[in-house]
Amino acid sequence: MHFDALLLSRPQFGVPVLLLIVFSSLALGLAGYVAVLEGLWLTTRTDAFLKLRSLWSRTFLVVFGIAALAVGLDVAAGASAPTWAAATNGFPARPAQLIVSALLSTALAVGAVSAARLWKGPDDVESCLALRMASGMLVICGPLEVALGDGARPRLIIGLALAAGLLGLWGGLLCWRGSPERSRLFLSAFVLMGPLAVLTPVAEWLGDGAALRL
Repeated sequence: MHFDALLLSRPQFGVPVLLLIVFSSLALGLAGYVAVLEGLWLTTRTDAFLKLRSLWSRTFLVVFGIAALAVGLDVAAGASAPTWAAATNGFPARPAQLIVSALLSTALAVGAVSAARLWKGPDDVESCLALRMASGMLVICGPLEVALGDGARPRLIIGLALAAGLLGLWGGLLCWRGSPERSRLFLSAFVLMGPLAVLTPVAEWLGDGAALRL
C-alpha cells in the first residue's frame, strides 16, 4: 500500500490538535474547579473541600502538563494558527462556547470519577460532595451549551449538552431526596457518560471546523 506525504501528514497534524483540544479544555475546567474548592475551604474550613482540592489540584497539574506538551506539538506541526483562529473567531460568543464546553467536560470527568469511587464505597464523603457539585454544574452548563451561539449549533453538541443536563437534573432530584450516592443506577449512568468528557470539547471544536481542517 502506497502512503503519500499528504496521507502521512494528517496524523502528524491531527493528533497534536486533538490532544490540545481535550487537555486544554480539561485544564481550563479543572483550574476553575480547584479555585472553587479553595474558596469553599477558606470560607467553610470543611476538611472535605481541602481533600478534594488536594486530589484535583494534582490531577490539574498532570493535565496541564499534557496540555503544555500538546501546545509544543501543535506548534511543531504548524497547527497553531488554525487552532487559535478557531478559538477566537466570533468573539465573544465563540470563546464563551469553549469555556462552557470546558466546564461541562470537567463536570462529566469529576462526576464519573466520583461515581466510580462511590460504587466501591458509598460512604466516601469527598466523592459524594464532588458528585453533587458535578451534578449541579451539569444542570447549569447543559442548557448554556445549547443556548450559546447563533441558532446553528451542531446537533451533536446539542445532544451531548441535553444528555448531560438531564443527568444533572437526575442527580439534583436524588440530592433533593438525600442520597444520590445510594443509587447504583445513577452511579452507573454517570460512569458510562464519563467518556463524554473527551467527546464534548472535540465535538465543540469540530462544530467550528477550522481547528481540524486538514
